[in-house]
Amino acid sequence: MKGQSVDVSETDCFMMASYFSTLVSGAMDCIGYSEQSIILRAKTFKEFYDILSQHVEETFHMEIILAGSKSEGVVPYHASDLDIMCILQSCIYVDQGQLEDKLTVIETYMKNCPSGYTKLRPLHIENTGISLMLYLFSVYGISNGVLFLKSVALSEILLKYSDNFLHFYDGYNGVNKSLSGPALAITYQPSVVMDVQQSNVYSDQVLAIRYYSSSIMQEWAERNRQFDWPPPDVIEDVSTTEGYVVPVGHKLSEGQSLEWRICFTTGECKLVASFNATQLKL
Repeated sequence: MKGQSVDVSETDCFMMASYFSTLVSGAMDCIGYSEQSIILRAKTFKEFYDILSQHVEETFHMEIILAGSKSEGVVPYHASDLDIMCILQSCIYVDQGQLEDKLTVIETYMKNCPSGYTKLRPLHIENTGISLMLYLFSVYGISNGVLFLKSVALSEILLKYSDNFLHFYDGYNGVNKSLSGPALAITYQPSVVMDVQQSNVYSDQVLAIRYYSSSIMQEWAERNRQFDWPPPDVIEDVSTTEGYVVPVGHKLSEGQSLEWRICFTTGECKLVASFNATQLKL
């Protein structure tokens, strides 16, 4: 009746919440977010990755990694952009290193860098196999005379010469491109079937350098966790993965043109792969 309060017990609230969660979960199953759909999409993108990876390695001598929710199968094909990391080969980034034959070794230089960012200090870059390309991206620090790789220069080169990299798949034409953070954001117009209107495909492609840091991953593995997640075997697996640095600096940093952002894409993929069906939907 009007004006009367209704007492709802804690048990009733729990039952209503449980019913609503079941309803939402079932609805998501119907629109493509069931565990089976996610597994199938991930398998499909794995096959796409195998084809694309072979082409890029043979043509550009680079390794690629598919990242993000689309490659993990979490979202439908047109619901998100496709994230691709292009890894420069014969080049590694470490906390401390020494010269190696046919390998460009780059050391960390995190002094005065924001958290999560670093500068790249190559060791005797003039004596390495890809010295010419990297030397063009290098600049000496005014205050300390240290040679750094300039992140902003690599992004600009990527934008300028991207046309040579775009045509990796017949039937998709790059119709628009721009820099978005460290990535080259590209819009593809499918033309697989003549005179048939199709939705655009969006992709973010970023150049990256492998980063091996035992200290960062050890700190991550040993930190306190409130909810006992991820489980110990996943922590051990993730803590052995390599990281990457991508060419973008902190927006508010005075030295952002020299800064690179640190990320652990492989570890993130392993964490998502450990999700159960409920975690994937969340």
